[in-house]
Amino acid sequence: MKSRKRIQKNPNIRGEVEKRKTVSTDESIDSVVSVAPAEPLATDASDPAAETTQRIDAIALQTPTEVIAALKPAAEELALPVGQTRQDRKKSVAAPQVKPVTMAQPKPKKKRTALIAVLVSLATLLLLLGAGWFYLDMRDTESAQFVPNGITLDGIALGGMTKSEVAETAAQIVEGYESTVIDLKAGDNTVALIMGDYISSDPEEITAQIMEVRLETPLWDRLMHDYFDGQIPAAFEIGHLIDTDAIAATAADVSAQYSYAAVDAMMYFEGFTPVLTDAQTGYWIDPDQTAVEIENAILENLSGNEVTQIYAASTMTTPQVYRDDLKVPVLTCNIGARQVMLWNGDELVKTYPCAVGQPAYPTFPGEYYIGAKEVDPPWYNPDPEGWGRGAPKFIPGPNDALGARGLHIFTLEGYDTQMLFHGALASGLAGTATTHGCIRMFNSDVIDLYDRVPVGTRVSLSY
Repeated sequence: MKSRKRIQKNPNIRGEVEKRKTVSTDESIDSVVSVAPAEPLATDASDPAAETTQRIDAIALQTPTEVIAALKPAAEELALPVGQTRQDRKKSVAAPQVKPVTMAQPKPKKKRTALIAVLVSLATLLLLLGAGWFYLDMRDTESAQFVPNGITLDGIALGGMTKSEVAETAAQIVEGYESTVIDLKAGDNTVALIMGDYISSDPEEITAQIMEVRLETPLWDRLMHDYFDGQIPAAFEIGHLIDTDAIAATAADVSAQYSYAAVDAMMYFEGFTPVLTDAQTGYWIDPDQTAVEIENAILENLSGNEVTQIYAASTMTTPQVYRDDLKVPVLTCNIGARQVMLWNGDELVKTYPCAVGQPAYPTFPGEYYIGAKEVDPPWYNPDPEGWGRGAPKFIPGPNDALGARGLHIFTLEGYDTQMLFHGALASGLAGTATTHGCIRMFNSDVIDLYDRVPVGTRVSLSY
């Protein structure tokens, strides 16, 4: 109260204050602060109230900014608690600044706790997931040693087998195939074909392929298989290489060994008797088609269809000449018996008496054929310098030594032997060996024979 009264009783101070209020408000705080403060009034240092009054009087002479700056220490000092100085206040000035930091703030603490809880939960989840993944991977690795359910090899279920068991199973399957025997019927003959001679297999390769199935299967399918009795279906067949060259060689050998050509009916002579043989049908094995039959049988067995017997691809060949084709006229002469025999094949038709060559000019035995025929054949002197010396070189028929007919005898090579079946004017020489190699017959007989046998008729002269 005393300070307020003194302010009112000092008109000079009030006027000075009003004067200072007119200072432009545009002056910066720095320019105001730079004004020197008023000199403090001399007071009794022992009187705090007097000291305060003097400070107020000095402040009245300053600008508002200076007043605020000057009053600030006093206000702070007046606000001090009892017994506390400004120095004590300065020492504790940091406390209010630290207080907001150190004071417990409930909301941030709750957020931090929640965040920590979330992080812990995530860490726990990741740990559990990692442990679960490790367990699944370990189980998956263990399961990889076994074949999944649903896998078959040539129809045999392999589920649960180890690699060695699969390899053993594959080897047994291959052995079964290779030991299979196929009987090849070639006519009346049978050839045993062992499949192992024509195929080759690799059990190890198919085993590796089977063990790769699980590794190539997606994880989800593997888990379904391991924990929910699922299946990983896959059907395998053992691969085989077929040796077509070996098959072709076998077919060619079978064809060469068991094929035979057709045989024509034949005629041969046992002395002066003709003998006929029967014709035989041929049997030919086609090696190329037989090789196809063998390969198809092997493929059928490899496919699970059992084939144990096949037939060679063959055809029957027919002969060109049958027995009945040889039922033709045949002439033979029993030189020793002086007989000419007419045959129809191997059937005797007629016998004629004849004369044959004398010892100096014998009738030569052998097989021949009738190369030509003549009516009233002329006679040519065959040896004008020898036994025909003095005889005419030519005598026309039929009044010559050859009679009414002549059948010329040729070698099988086609040469004229100069021997003939011919007639004669005289009949008393029949049954004798008086000719120069020809076979002389009665004119009536040679005429009959001439009409019965064609050119090309086979002839056999023998003793």
